[in-house]
Amino acid sequence: MSSDPHSDAPSPAADAPPADAAPEPPSDAELIRERGQDLLDALEARLPGSIEHAEATASWALGIAAELGLSRETALAVRETARLHGIGLIYAEADLAIRDEAQLTEDERRRLDDQAGAAARLAAGADLPGTACVWLEHSREHFEGGGPKRLYGGAIPLESRIIRTACAYAGEIGEGEPDYEAALERLGARAGTELDPATIGAIAFVLDRSTGKAGGG
Repeated sequence: MSSDPHSDAPSPAADAPPADAAPEPPSDAELIRERGQDLLDALEARLPGSIEHAEATASWALGIAAELGLSRETALAVRETARLHGIGLIYAEADLAIRDEAQLTEDERRRLDDQAGAAARLAAGADLPGTACVWLEHSREHFEGGGPKRLYGGAIPLESRIIRTACAYAGEIGEGEPDYEAALERLGARAGTELDPATIGAIAFVLDRSTGKAGGG
């Protein structure tokens, strides 16, 4: 038996933080969710049912981001930003906000696209991380360059392209008993023009995984 009275005492865990260590700072995803909730609540008050679409968009955005290989931290931040993609509609005409985009005139579509700038300004006012504000600002850009800022292709942040496609897919699914494959086919008609084909392909992989298929089709 050892004569050292402390020899049998358990050693402190090597990775245990010091007792006086500062708490971990919140992640971007946590900040976006916490600081953006009031804006999402205001949108729901203005346009009842908005939260349901926001949550669906966020879920698809996370799936797309994961399939495209974004880090977990970034993918979660994209998910939380996607929840807020429509907050600019707080200031839009209610009729414009709830109509099918395919039925909008060119001027109405332009005004709907412009809500992304309002969303970015509201997010900045709520002190969201700067990256989230940028993603929101460009979330209505069209892949071929027809959006509000006339950015196209890779000039549009990938995160914004993900949010745009997630929003479009959530809208295609709609309410009731969803037909995911039919909605994906309709989305494919917008590939390369309005939407980034790679983000649409990512949704196909998400669906394949959920049904146990292998590959993207």
